[in-house]
Amino acid sequence: MKYTVHLYKAIRIKIEDVEAGSQKEAVQLADEKLNIEHYLCNGAEDEECWCLGALVDEEGDEGYERSRYHEGPGAKIYLGKELE
Repeated sequence: MKYTVHLYKAIRIKIEDVEAGSQKEAVQLADEKLNIEHYLCNGAEDEECWCLGALVDEEGDEGYERSRYHEGPGAKIYLGKELE
């Protein structure tokens, strides 16, 4: 059986020394400063990267009736909940 897997990942990237007038502005400036392509192309070895989950489609299932979402180990960590 062949599957198509859609991974949902969350990555924490630390941006230091952001000068701004407010926290909201700091978030905006950090987002603008971030070169996400660098992390996607070169890896994020020093950063945390959690698998939140995955959507799995089965080959031949044109109506996606057997598609399923599987929660990843990082989902509870990302959402701030303790692991069960």
